[in-house]
Amino acid sequence: MKTKLNKLFFVAIPLLLAAGTVLTGWVFRIEDKRMREDFMVGARILRSAIDPWRILRLKGSEADLVSPDYQRLKEQLSLARFSNPECRFTYLMGRRPDGQVFFFLDSEPPNSKDYSPPGQIYTEISRPMRDVFVTGKEVVAGPASDRWGRWVSAAVPIADPETGKIIAVLGVDIAARHWTALIVYHSLPPAVVTLLLFMIVGTFLSIQQRDKLEKMRLSASRMALQQSTENFQKLFENMADGMAIYRAVEEGRNFVFVNLNKTGEKISQVKRQDIIGKKITEVFPAAADIGLVEVLRRVWSSGVSEYLPGILYKDQRIEHWTENYILRLPSGLVVSIYSNIPKRRQVDEEIKSLAKFLDESPRPILRISVDGRLLFINRAGLDQLADWHLQIAQPAPLHLRDLAFKALETGSGQHADIAYGRQVYFFHVTPVSGSGYANLYGIDITERKKMEEELKRKTEFLEAQTEASLDGLLVVDENGRRSLTNKRLLELWQVPQAVATDKDDAAFLQFAASRVKNPKEFLAQVNYLYAHRSETSKDEVEFKDGMIFERYSSPVIDKNGKYFGRIWTFRDITERKQAERKILEYTKRLGYLTKYANDLIILLDENFNLLEVNERAEDVYGYTRDELVGKHATFLRASEVREAFSRQIASVHEGGRVLFETVHMRKNGEKFPVEISVNTFDADKKRFYLAVIRDITERKKAEEKLSRALAEEIKLREMTTSMLEDNKRISEKLENSLERLKEAQIQLVHAEKMEAIGRMASGIAHEVKNPLGIILQGINYLEGKLPSEEQGDRQILQMMKDSVKRADGIVRALLDFSRTEGLRQERQDINVVIEGSLELMRHRLKLQPVELLFHLERNLPKIFIDRGKIEQVFVNLFNNALDAMPQGGKLYVRSFLSEMKAPGDKVGNRKGDGFKAGEKVVVTEIEDTGVGIDEGIVNKVFDPFFTTKDRTEGTGLGLSIAKSIIEMHNGLIRVESVRGKGTKFTILFRLFKEDRG
Repeated sequence: MKTKLNKLFFVAIPLLLAAGTVLTGWVFRIEDKRMREDFMVGARILRSAIDPWRILRLKGSEADLVSPDYQRLKEQLSLARFSNPECRFTYLMGRRPDGQVFFFLDSEPPNSKDYSPPGQIYTEISRPMRDVFVTGKEVVAGPASDRWGRWVSAAVPIADPETGKIIAVLGVDIAARHWTALIVYHSLPPAVVTLLLFMIVGTFLSIQQRDKLEKMRLSASRMALQQSTENFQKLFENMADGMAIYRAVEEGRNFVFVNLNKTGEKISQVKRQDIIGKKITEVFPAAADIGLVEVLRRVWSSGVSEYLPGILYKDQRIEHWTENYILRLPSGLVVSIYSNIPKRRQVDEEIKSLAKFLDESPRPILRISVDGRLLFINRAGLDQLADWHLQIAQPAPLHLRDLAFKALETGSGQHADIAYGRQVYFFHVTPVSGSGYANLYGIDITERKKMEEELKRKTEFLEAQTEASLDGLLVVDENGRRSLTNKRLLELWQVPQAVATDKDDAAFLQFAASRVKNPKEFLAQVNYLYAHRSETSKDEVEFKDGMIFERYSSPVIDKNGKYFGRIWTFRDITERKQAERKILEYTKRLGYLTKYANDLIILLDENFNLLEVNERAEDVYGYTRDELVGKHATFLRASEVREAFSRQIASVHEGGRVLFETVHMRKNGEKFPVEISVNTFDADKKRFYLAVIRDITERKKAEEKLSRALAEEIKLREMTTSMLEDNKRISEKLENSLERLKEAQIQLVHAEKMEAIGRMASGIAHEVKNPLGIILQGINYLEGKLPSEEQGDRQILQMMKDSVKRADGIVRALLDFSRTEGLRQERQDINVVIEGSLELMRHRLKLQPVELLFHLERNLPKIFIDRGKIEQVFVNLFNNALDAMPQGGKLYVRSFLSEMKAPGDKVGNRKGDGFKAGEKVVVTEIEDTGVGIDEGIVNKVFDPFFTTKDRTEGTGLGLSIAKSIIEMHNGLIRVESVRGKGTKFTILFRLFKEDRG
């Protein structure tokens, strides 16, 4: 007896220990899995609170520190971190194009030693977390180590709301030690049980040596009972059946809930926390009616387990069929294990529902026995197959019997299209193994057949249309295999017959690649589109022999998004590309012409809207190209001349050329005269107009000044002629000279307007100078012949002599003004030139009570000038200053180096003739404290023949000549004057390029 017991214990105890160990490991794994699922749920909740648009606006660098999006995300992560004590870190990661993972931000404050600044590379990231950027799958990874410690981490991808592309990964860390402690804590009960088993075994073995068999049996029984109790308490949550634990109250007459597992909650539709401590009759009022309470009493009282077979439980809250197995634990607690069982009424309803389903099916359903009889047909079969005269228990039609026999014979499903009259049905036959019959399921496919015929007709039409296409067409199926190629494709690609008929698509593709200039790029695009089925593509393919094809590819996708293949279209555009290159070359040349042209060039469409302007037009009008393009031509016109537009360009519509003058307006509102030449041309079946516009402001001013000069000269000559006619004592030679002067005068009055003042002035000077010399000689001759007592005649001759000298002075000034001789420029010190000019004025300076004040900056850079011309300018300015101070005053002369604060006025016709901001210049200033000039006329002082002096004191050409000389040096002269306070002239000279700095 003792030997048997020993054997029993030595067999049972190891089994129990092994079971406890396995149970502990199993619970450990289950708990780890549950914790990972809960951990991932928390990470998902945190992700749902994060706005991906904020992440898209981050840079991934320290520049994000001042971003409101960074601050908001930081607050969210910090709040999540501190609201969950188990969480150690929360952070957002990004991935650079080179694969490096970096931190957008984390939950740590900046003063923390664990803080990661934006852009910090996460070099120790584990492989599973790195893969989230590629796979887009959530993961709970670890434990894994990095510089901050050892962690279990949850990684959740965050996608771009528009593209779906992963833009960041949310990471949440829990310390690995804390994670392990949680698992151990939740897995402690089975581990303790196992440990207790080990202890009990040791105790049992020691007692075995001292005690007798009776004590050993008692110890083993207690151990088994203890194990059972603990197992029931700790493992009942994992049972697939419902389990409720009760404690007897009222001396076993009633029972209260101690615990209820999750399955029990689901079956009974209650929450555990709501029923713990409550009586069973309170939670389930009908429990006593079905005998459950009575069984609980018996089991609690006797300790004998009982089975309560299937019974319907029903109260006001729930109704279900259930079976119960009830047992008592050694601790006195009563356990009820229960589950749902199918209700008989439910089974009946399902059978009826199935029959109803078959009968209400809109498609024919038949059943044919192995001997060919019709066993069943639903209502739809009777209605739709009425012409077939089908009857239950009668032989089925032959074509249906043959299908059923074949299915029963082979044991596999069969199908066929069966036509009867105008109707066509598709029947699928399924044999029911071992039953002796087969089920037939029919579908009316009459309309589908018609559609197939229509589709066939359309397909044939499409194939004919494809063959007639001017483009090469290639159609591939969803697997990338050729399904259609037209003749034009074979002609364009010059495909050999062997390749065209070869079913190997790789050979066709390799042949195509061998003909193009860049085969790798060609194949890469093909493979890319096969991999990205929804994309379309349009590009150009260049061949080795110079041909160029336009390649277009689009997918064939139905409205449900199903992909059927891809269509490739090839068009020969070689001639078009050659024409485009010629046009491009022509346009490039034209661009150079328009860019550097001195005239304004504007291209207009057929409605006279501006299409293009050159840089000169931008400079003159003050508008940018973008401001001008798209505007109507009248946009540039002054308001008073806009109505004349249609009349002036009327002949242009007829394809002619028109030349006219009008008035345009700059952006600042300034109006100026222009001369416009408009030509028409056609391109690409459209009409265009090319307008060449010339600013004729200076020409108009010159014409106006010349007209005034001519009028004044004519008046002078008329006076001279009148005087000569009254003086009959002038010689015949003088009269002939006057006649020639009249002829020259008439020619000048009726001559064509000259384009340049200088040329006209020079002509006038040479025409007038010789007659004036003859007149002066005649006057001198007459003066010598008159007796001394003829004072009246002598006074007349003196007046004539003074007038001739006055005219001669004007002629000399005109010659100086019109002289176009080249400059003799050398590098000169401007201070030396100023001092030389003052030396020429020494005599006059001594005669006037004028105080001369110098401020000449030394060591100025030398400038490139014609010294004689510049001295002429300074002498003229000094004379004007002295004329303005007849009663004395102060004359300031200054020179210094300066830097332009803003762009200066243009001094020539070229784009680069103006002074630029920041450019260094040599400046001279000549300032007097004289009478000054009125504000209304100060801008006219540089106009030819304009003077504020008496006509006997000046010609009005001095300042005009001075300005011309300064502009010949690419310099700039300005005047400032206040009436009663004085006048200041400022001259700016350019430096040598090497001196500009």
